[in-house]
Amino acid sequence: MDTPSPPAADNEMPREEESLEREEAPPWFAPPMGPEDVAAVETLLGYEFGDKSLVGEALTHGSYYYPYPPGDSTYERLEYLGDGVLTCLMSREVFLTYRSLPPGPLTRLRAANVDKEKLARVAVEHGIHRFLRHKAPQLDGQIDDFIKELCKYKYHSNGLLDAPKVLSDIVESLIGAIYLDSNFNQEVVWRVFRNLADPLISLETLGKHPVSELLEFCQKTRRGLQFVKDGWDKHLKVDVLVDGCGRQEVFLRSIGEGGGEVLRIAAVLTFFLGGSQQRHLDFSEVVFSFVAFVIFKSYSYDSLSANASILFQLVLLLRRLVSY
Repeated sequence: MDTPSPPAADNEMPREEESLEREEAPPWFAPPMGPEDVAAVETLLGYEFGDKSLVGEALTHGSYYYPYPPGDSTYERLEYLGDGVLTCLMSREVFLTYRSLPPGPLTRLRAANVDKEKLARVAVEHGIHRFLRHKAPQLDGQIDDFIKELCKYKYHSNGLLDAPKVLSDIVESLIGAIYLDSNFNQEVVWRVFRNLADPLISLETLGKHPVSELLEFCQKTRRGLQFVKDGWDKHLKVDVLVDGCGRQEVFLRSIGEGGGEVLRIAAVLTFFLGGSQQRHLDFSEVVFSFVAFVIFKSYSYDSLSANASILFQLVLLLRRLVSY
């Protein structure tokens, strides 16, 4: 007589059912963000979500799932929404704050307050980056490098810092999530963002980027502008081609990541200093030239050209002081 098999224990799943459950779980499955993390993010934002799942979605990078899941489980759609909302709200803010300011400066003010670097600063300063869900190891290194360099610039580096895009993305996606969760209430979104972004970059704290200066100059004088970058071995070269102003060539020793932006600044400085010949610059010359340019940034283009010799002497003086 066959002995009947004992019933399965309560905590023991029959193998057939276990196999079926494993097969039903999609390969890209990942657990939702835990309630403690959701609550912590809500505290950072100063906003309580009705739909808690939006928090996890807004902080989930595409690398978190592999293979990529069907549907919209990452922050990309929310980031798209938040980007548009922030642009609209910041346009309103600068328009109402600076009632006599023309469109050019208004655009720069708006851009400086919602660009990649500003939003990345918001993410780091409030610790939002700690809740980013991803499986891309290189992102951690990029974020760490950005945090180390951040203290060198109080408000904005004007393009000298290479902010990881993922940091600005998650701020925009959270803004999009709040906009969606609040039933598209712009005032709620603005209150949250205004607190996160404080202090906003004002007309007084806005530094004018040398490349922006040149772009404005070309627009005002109806000139064409082209940057031509080339590189070989351990050197890089940038040509600045401005219609009717000749060819400005700048050579610079490679300085690693972000060198292209410094090269552009060096090339612009060469243009404003009036030299059409080839110039070989090292990194210190570029930095000191940039400092000198900032000191003279309130000058008009004509007065800056007229005082080019003074500017050059200041650069030399700064170099001597640092060498002591």
